[in-house]
Amino acid sequence: MAKFLQSYGYDLILGSIAAIYVVMAPYTKVEESFNVQSMHDILYHRHHLDSYDHLEFPGVVPRTFIGAFIVSIFASPIVSIFTWLGFSKIYSLVAARLVLGCIILSTLRFFRIQIRNKFGHQVESFFVLLTSLQFHLLFYCTRPLPNILALGLVNLAYGNWLKGNFYSALSFLIFATVIFRCDTMLLLGPIGLEFLLTKSISFWKALKYCVGTAVLAVGLTIFVDSIMWKKFVWPEFEVFWFNSILNRSSDWGTHSIHWYFTSALPRSLLVAYPLSLVGTLLDRRVPFLILPVLFFVILYSKLPHKELRFIISSVPMFNLSAAVAASRIYNNRKKSIWKLVNMVMLALFAISAGCTVVTFMASYYNYPSGYALKRLHQISHPANAAGEEWVHIDTFSAMNGISRFCEDDFPWRYSKEEEIVVEELRNRNFTYLVNEHPSVGGYKCLFCEEGFDRLKLQRGFPPIVLVKKGKVYVHRDMKKEDPLHEKWPGLQNRNVPLASSASYSRLPRCISPVVSVVSLSKKTAIVCSISQVYGYGTVDYERRPIIQWNAIYRKISLMEKPELGAASVLNQWEKGGRKLTKWELCRVYDWMNKRGERFRLSASDAAIQLDLIGKVRGISDAEDFFLTIPEDFKDRRVYGSLLNAYVRAKSREKAETLLDKMREKGYALHPLPFNVMMTLYMNLREYDRVDAMVYEMKQKDIRLDIYSYNIWLSSCGSVEKMEQVYQLMKSDVSINPNWTTFSTMATMYIKMGETEKAEDALRKVEARITGRNRIPYHYLLSLYGSVGNTRELYRVWNVYKSVVPSIPNLGYHALISSLVRMGDIEGAEKAYEEWLPVKSSYDPRIPNLLMNVYVKNDQVEKAEGLFDHMIEMGGKPSSGTWEILADGHTRRRRIAEALACLREAFSAEGSSNWRPKVLMLSGFFKLCEEESDVASKETVLELLRQSGHLQDKSYQALIGVEENGTVNDSYVHESDALLTQLQDDL
Repeated sequence: MAKFLQSYGYDLILGSIAAIYVVMAPYTKVEESFNVQSMHDILYHRHHLDSYDHLEFPGVVPRTFIGAFIVSIFASPIVSIFTWLGFSKIYSLVAARLVLGCIILSTLRFFRIQIRNKFGHQVESFFVLLTSLQFHLLFYCTRPLPNILALGLVNLAYGNWLKGNFYSALSFLIFATVIFRCDTMLLLGPIGLEFLLTKSISFWKALKYCVGTAVLAVGLTIFVDSIMWKKFVWPEFEVFWFNSILNRSSDWGTHSIHWYFTSALPRSLLVAYPLSLVGTLLDRRVPFLILPVLFFVILYSKLPHKELRFIISSVPMFNLSAAVAASRIYNNRKKSIWKLVNMVMLALFAISAGCTVVTFMASYYNYPSGYALKRLHQISHPANAAGEEWVHIDTFSAMNGISRFCEDDFPWRYSKEEEIVVEELRNRNFTYLVNEHPSVGGYKCLFCEEGFDRLKLQRGFPPIVLVKKGKVYVHRDMKKEDPLHEKWPGLQNRNVPLASSASYSRLPRCISPVVSVVSLSKKTAIVCSISQVYGYGTVDYERRPIIQWNAIYRKISLMEKPELGAASVLNQWEKGGRKLTKWELCRVYDWMNKRGERFRLSASDAAIQLDLIGKVRGISDAEDFFLTIPEDFKDRRVYGSLLNAYVRAKSREKAETLLDKMREKGYALHPLPFNVMMTLYMNLREYDRVDAMVYEMKQKDIRLDIYSYNIWLSSCGSVEKMEQVYQLMKSDVSINPNWTTFSTMATMYIKMGETEKAEDALRKVEARITGRNRIPYHYLLSLYGSVGNTRELYRVWNVYKSVVPSIPNLGYHALISSLVRMGDIEGAEKAYEEWLPVKSSYDPRIPNLLMNVYVKNDQVEKAEGLFDHMIEMGGKPSSGTWEILADGHTRRRRIAEALACLREAFSAEGSSNWRPKVLMLSGFFKLCEEESDVASKETVLELLRQSGHLQDKSYQALIGVEENGTVNDSYVHESDALLTQLQDDL
């Protein structure tokens, strides 16, 4: 036993302290999320990569799986036992963290043994004592951060350095740099330079070792991570490019250049900080060890974004220097001057221990959402619930303690959907909310979880007090027990159209989780079945079937033949054997009306049906349906759906009348109806009315939300006013500007000729893209095209391709449109060729871009060749396609051919949504006059009359063949993109 303690006693001390930290604070922060989720997925999903979290939420830059694999392999036997015993998954997280701690501390043991061999047992003892008195190193060693994974290799490098194995030391540092943390090169450089200057290594031999190790490490990480990410990737190179070349890490905050030396190192080293300086003076061997590490911290100080974990690998070497000083002071403690120094050192030891205790207590209270979710699981009784228990976790809570390891099994279901305004939560089917808001309309606050706020000094004992305040609140839906008020879990797609019923409607949740629609003879039967979610007991909340509804909703919204009704979309899905959840079926009014005996209609259903009728059949039918709704069903959601319909149809007078009625009934006390009206005024270009809406909201104490500010920004007529609005937005503590904010500002800067400011705004757009959201990239591509920055356009395109597995047609459309506008026709043609083999369907809008520029450049034959290629590829020419050909024939003075193309344009699928270009028609009519071809002109005028276009003032001028105005295509493009963006947000 004595021999065991002699060999492993110090390891037991350090390991016990680290284990206490893990058990007392098992939860994790957002910085650890990738490796935590990866370990969870490896342990529970194993080889089922499609279920892995990172494919749905990849983060800003990819990270390596190698560290997660190593920890999971060692932790898997323990996790298997816990699973077999029925323990909750939080125990698996504790096990994984303890395994990581053992790995890191074993590498620290190797370094410590080399300290003993080189400096003696007493220095080793002080090294252990100093490490024990410090909080951060032992607390961090169990946290799955890339910096900690790199720390293990750095410890091995330090040990080999002391042992004299200089080439091995370099090899470990290269592995750490290439695989885990690219910034370890800042430590590798000074250490390698010292080895060369002291002639500890040969340059050519070192080069051979370094190149060989680098090739091996790069090959390993590319092999493993390309499999896991399902694309060719070297994660740390992308991190290096993002942080160092693009300097994008500063978007997450900056510190002064001296912060590491005046804040981070003093807090992490405590008594070791002054002792490490003394150690360099007392032992001539120490400066050679400290200087490279010191230069590492100095070099890192140049990076604006700073965190303690970035330099955590310097702590062991500083502790060595401090241990040397402590040993020398202790040995000379009987001498007069040294005795005083020894007493000061012992006092600093005591102060360090006190600081560590205080810091640990603060950290214990720094994971409030983890404790809140645990308490919710304990106090609720889901076993008695009739169905699923939905918990919504907001961004703040997700960042402060909650991970997949915190989740429980069915009936618990979790959603981390972002950017839901507080007022909208009551319209979702969430049973519980875990968020940072003390009160939420429609919910009862069950309890508040306090978290660390600050330290407070006081007279008496204890001199330092931890001040806590409410950080996370758990709410329960007050109407949950009332079946008439059960609601749908919420939209997964955050970019719903302007008139989406998600804005106002609450949907009944049906009993069956999943409904499969199958065809039996000529009748339709609904077969209920339980959804098979493969998850090893986990819940994939991001992959719930709501996405299927979004697909149906888009199909209904974009129907080419609305007269067929929404049921035609369902029939297509039925023939394909597709599954629909019951809340999806409830959203389609045709289906519900045909099966009225199965569904209990509510005000929510009325709002949804009204919205869909307005989309599919038009305003008149929507108004008729509104009149049939019982008065007690006409709540703010129903009125809101009708208001959406009016705004979509640009019926200003009716929309304003309805808003007045909503004011009278008290339905206009939240920002959404005002946002809808502001978008209407934006469409009508009545920007002063937007200001009036904002003024009314402020007068009535209605808080502006993110959409209100974004629309207000877009309405500004000058840079000064827009920047004033943005400053107001920044000063509103409830608002966090999103990518839409900055794309709106970029659009306005471009319109006003402020190119430099526009590009700065576009960089902020890119910094706020999360996950695989494709839409921001489309706006970036379009706006960089408007700026005319080819280099940035291609860079964003390459980033886009590296982030998402497949790019939709809209992405290629945005790229080719920008290239065409910048005059890079060759680049546009290459992009078109790249699109052909990967297209999801042949979208005629993409070749139309090239055809249009060919016609403008008097290359009509080339445009006709591309048209022929479209037909060969099975594409269906749109009205726009025929219009382009008509323009080409007009330019060649071929009236008959142009007229034939215009006839095709007016009869093509989707022509009801097509708006002929006034300038093209003007050119055709002018040609008819010159050629005295009255019949052809009358034919086109009749087509305009039949399609209803002559009711538009823009076309009425054509009757006299007068077209004095010109259209700025760039302005129209930017304005249309901006309005589309605002409507998508709403």
